[in-house]
Amino acid sequence: MAEAAVGGYVYCVVAGGDCPALEDVRGVDPRYAVRAVAHRGLAALASGVALSEFGAEPLKRNLNDLKWLERTARAHQRVLDRALEGEAMVPLRLCTVCRDDAGVRALLERDHDVLANALARLAGRQEWGLKLIAEPGPARAAPRADRAVSTKVPGSGRAYVDRLRRDRLARDQAQRTERAAAQAIHRGMAAQAAAARVLRKPSRELSPDAGELVLNGAYLVERGRAPEFRALATALGERHCPPGMRLEITGPWPPYSFLADHTDERRRSGADVR
Repeated sequence: MAEAAVGGYVYCVVAGGDCPALEDVRGVDPRYAVRAVAHRGLAALASGVALSEFGAEPLKRNLNDLKWLERTARAHQRVLDRALEGEAMVPLRLCTVCRDDAGVRALLERDHDVLANALARLAGRQEWGLKLIAEPGPARAAPRADRAVSTKVPGSGRAYVDRLRRDRLARDQAQRTERAAAQAIHRGMAAQAAAARVLRKPSRELSPDAGELVLNGAYLVERGRAPEFRALATALGERHCPPGMRLEITGPWPPYSFLADHTDERRRSGADVR
């Protein structure tokens, strides 16, 4: 009976001399351990995968299976978390699959200079995230269309219109205050970071009951300054956040937000089989 075809799933690229310990790390296909494939001073962290599951055609089906996608993304992230222990890494997009080790080395050869430059720029730095969230409350609530207005009581219609106007003014003022807080906090954080970006809101935004995302910031921070950076975020939040807003700091993360644009698009736009 012929053995099933096995490809190479690639998670990220690190400097050749900066490979993390991988003995206990399993890949997205748990039958295969994660290993380093070296080429010209770079190393790709990769593991075997069955092409019957991760080949081009099966991937088209599996990427529409939410349970499969979540399981694969979690396993992918576990490898990136281990790679974050090193000096720097360039994360690759989910489901980058090569036919074999020769294909992995070809990937490293083709993008060698871009990858090497990115590793040099990211060395000793980590990505941290900051979210500023406006809690739901009366000032942010939209006027209720179902408020009853009795036209039998003199002045009731005008009172309703006045109430709508006051609600709108209060809502506009709350939004101006939130934007001002977001701008002040982002400026303060960016001034102390190696690089900073305001990210688009996630495709699945916070529910109305959880509040509204006002700032979604990403910051590239020197590794040794992470505690200081977290303390700065807390201090800026206390200084600038009005009541009804909360600040969340997350990280460290794989530095997706600080890759060069063409590297970012090439590696994050979807599955890939080489």
